[in-house]
Amino acid sequence: MKNTKFMGRFLSSTMIAGLAVTAAPALAQDADVTSDDGAAEETTIVVTGSRLNVNPNLEGAAPILSVSTDTIKSTGTARIEDLTNQLPSVFAGQAGEVSNGASGTATLNLRGVGSVRTLVLIDGRRLPYGSSGTSSANLDLIPTQLVERVDVLTGGASAVYGSDAVGGVANFILRRDFEGVELDLQGNFQQTGNGNEFFNNVTAAAEQVVASPIIDGEEYVITGMLGTNTADGRGNVTVYASYEKRNEVTQNNRSFSACTIGESSSSTSFGGAGCVGSSNFRRFADFFNGDGVNDDAFQLEDGTIVPFVGGPAQTYNFGQRNFFQRPSERFTLYGRGHYDITDNLEAFLDVSYTDVFSDAQIAESASFGIHPINCDNPFINGTPGIDLATEVYNCSAQDIIDGTIIPNAFLSHRNVEGGPRNSRLENSAFRIVGGLRGDFADGVWAYEVFGQYSETSDSSLSTNDFIIANLQQALIAVDDGNGNVVCADPSGGCVPYNIFTRPGGTTGVTQEALDFIQGVGLVIGSTSQLVYGANIQGDLGEYGVSTPWADDGVALLVGVESRKDELESIPDEISQVPGGGFTGVGGATLPVAGQVEVMELYAEIQIPLIQDKPFFNELTLAGPFCSIAVLPVAEASADCAIA
Repeated sequence: MKNTKFMGRFLSSTMIAGLAVTAAPALAQDADVTSDDGAAEETTIVVTGSRLNVNPNLEGAAPILSVSTDTIKSTGTARIEDLTNQLPSVFAGQAGEVSNGASGTATLNLRGVGSVRTLVLIDGRRLPYGSSGTSSANLDLIPTQLVERVDVLTGGASAVYGSDAVGGVANFILRRDFEGVELDLQGNFQQTGNGNEFFNNVTAAAEQVVASPIIDGEEYVITGMLGTNTADGRGNVTVYASYEKRNEVTQNNRSFSACTIGESSSSTSFGGAGCVGSSNFRRFADFFNGDGVNDDAFQLEDGTIVPFVGGPAQTYNFGQRNFFQRPSERFTLYGRGHYDITDNLEAFLDVSYTDVFSDAQIAESASFGIHPINCDNPFINGTPGIDLATEVYNCSAQDIIDGTIIPNAFLSHRNVEGGPRNSRLENSAFRIVGGLRGDFADGVWAYEVFGQYSETSDSSLSTNDFIIANLQQALIAVDDGNGNVVCADPSGGCVPYNIFTRPGGTTGVTQEALDFIQGVGLVIGSTSQLVYGANIQGDLGEYGVSTPWADDGVALLVGVESRKDELESIPDEISQVPGGGFTGVGGATLPVAGQVEVMELYAEIQIPLIQDKPFFNELTLAGPFCSIAVLPVAEASADCAIA
């Protein structure tokens, strides 16, 4: 289109008036660009933070950090979050480095106030909820190589964009008129010599495996873009596709994390530090029998029960199993196009899709704490060293005869036989944006009408955790009268879980027992977002509305926007058990469903007060002067100020 002044299109929720004083070259300005035929063309550089574009000489009242495509390319960034996480205003959010509590998405956390308070936009339009577990936007939807620049606004962002931008806003501006073919292949890996002597000595003192020099974390990305302008020069279509594969990095392969380090002065420590780890490992105690004595014991490798004293020799090095970098696989498709139907009317359309698979791994689960045990359990009677039945759980001879149940026995064993806990995460997202924009009255007035729809679906499949009910059933074991140890309640195919003895110095846990007590947790969810709106803006200076000290006139914009976000998360029945159905989860995972629906009316004004006068390059009063949000329950909020 010939006139592109109406290209500023940004979403907001609540607005206030602001004052901007400019005494330096403008960040956003119309530039005379010479075309191939020698004619001057007018282009607009859009500045994040306003819908108005009629006075392009105005700098934003709040500072904006802008990262160009050249910077992005020079870093060799495969994932956009790897770039943004290097910015000084960004704190680490969900990314490939998060394993414990991973959502399978990539998020942005500006100013450290949380990713749910950071608004992410593509060309000024918001992204949907990233997953059914969080309202934070998923950066995986952003086509990295198609990004022209990234604008990051932190100061005052919530005043313009609403409470979901308390931390700030990141606006990813994409290339508009790419023409040609671009193929990109990136590969990288991590290499470390693991030569930190102090950490290696701590690991060795605890008789843990010392990290060796290694190359790992391999990653490669294949990207292709195809773009063409129409024969009549009135439009452009660009298609983007990428595939990414990333391998894992585990903590045991780094000197500083090969063991879980804490303060220690034991014989298995070094320099005041040791692999203290977790005490939820081959530990048995009776903390709640009321006699005031905490009988606390630990099981050695050969099965001997000794007093628990803690320290590296009696704790579990859980950190070594965790992922520093999750393995993942990502597919992304993005298509965009625009066409000038007439000299004053343009149609535009963006379509995107991404599908991400990822694994999140943390240390093995455990029986973790308090469970019932029966005094006549053959596994706890006659244990070498300290007798678990009589000396730890204080079972009397009569208790053993009667099979008395000790209801609150502490018996914690790591599931080293079953392996680390793992969550298989999948997240798919689809987004379509389309609309019309144009101008009339010789470019004095510009308008835009748009709509966008997004959907996400996600799932989390968790394995190698213990079902609490099955674990407790497998702990109540008895002699069947023929010398065989069986579950007192054999229903469901129960097999006794023997963590109390280590015959021949090896585990007494059988695969059959693991098959019975280990379970699978499944959570599926979806979100959707529907946004539509329209706005119109005009340069009232064309009608003589201006101050005596400024050349540019007053600009005005009014608009309306409606947004509806829906979210639903459905866990399986075991995950919903009150208090938690699995030992390795902090509590129950409950179903969630709901929606947020907002209808918003807004207006924005820009009044150049003084231009090109002594002491003033430009003094402009600018800002949204009225915004009204109407909620579905007929509540309304308004923020109005006279500029």
